[in-house]
Amino acid sequence: MSLLTLVVRGCNGTKPSTKMGTRWIAAGFVPLGISHRQSLMTPSGHTTDGRNYLPVIPACTTNRRLANFMASPKRGSVVDSYQTVSVNCSKCQTRLFRYKKKNGTKSNLIKCYVERIVEEEDIDITSNQDDKFHCPKCQTNYARSAMIRGRPALKLVGGKVRMTKK
Repeated sequence: MSLLTLVVRGCNGTKPSTKMGTRWIAAGFVPLGISHRQSLMTPSGHTTDGRNYLPVIPACTTNRRLANFMASPKRGSVVDSYQTVSVNCSKCQTRLFRYKKKNGTKSNLIKCYVERIVEEEDIDITSNQDDKFHCPKCQTNYARSAMIRGRPALKLVGGKVRMTKK
């Protein structure tokens, strides 16, 4: 049986502390119970004693790499070049709002970031106290508010809205 561990080294290249048989990794403390065998590692990440180690990650860059793992949605001038689509109620065809979508109408609209909404018709998205959004004409519930990757967004209910070009 091979032991898979993540070896974290200090910023200055020193070995991390091994008090009580534990080493700090991004997720927490992991009991190792074995000595550090960095000198036995081959470039492919395998050791000569049969144990597998993941590549060495400097401890000072661990948090930065984890932060870049979950990329946030684009914003600013990049979004201005996106196509504008109209989001309409599928029941009464009332325009609810216009939205900057990256690939136009090629894919389904599942969530809408509030900062990408260009025009609002009869609704006020920013000051809605209720979690649910209703069509102003037929009162159909078409979305609920959510926080996606730290940004306010609308999660749309399937089949309640229709997306059209302009």
